[in-house]
Amino acid sequence: QDLEALLFALNQVFCSNLGVERCTLFLYDQRTNELYTKSSIDEVMSEIRFPADTGIAGNVFTSEESLIIPDAYADPRFNQEIDKQTGFRTRSILCTPIWDLDNRRRGSVENNRRLSASGAASGKISVTGNNKVIVGVAQLVNKTQ
Repeated sequence: QDLEALLFALNQVFCSNLGVERCTLFLYDQRTNELYTKSSIDEVMSEIRFPADTGIAGNVFTSEESLIIPDAYADPRFNQEIDKQTGFRTRSILCTPIWDLDNRRRGSVENNRRLSASGAASGKISVTGNNKVIVGVAQLVNKTQ
């Protein structure tokens, strides 16, 4: 329950501060070697899990390198199953790995489609600002588990 509330709050902060349409924080489950997140599907919070090396989030998690994907569906690494589960249509992605303060990989965060000043989604996103706040986010999440 606390983790769900924290994920929801963090996603709202990421989207607002980065000016993107949707943010998803994928956390690493060491027991199962999976990445997972909580998502609102049909107004019910559901857990989404997949192997830690699958999709853009998994690729970023395992390679420890950020990716900018201008057209998600044109990239063979993109996991379309999550869009099918959530009903969201991903277009462009900025995905960044996250670590904790002990330099352990904790997951990755995906940001989808930059919003224009009017709030309308544009097709392009870019790396702006400093993502070091994500390290602190991983620490908060770690404390709730």
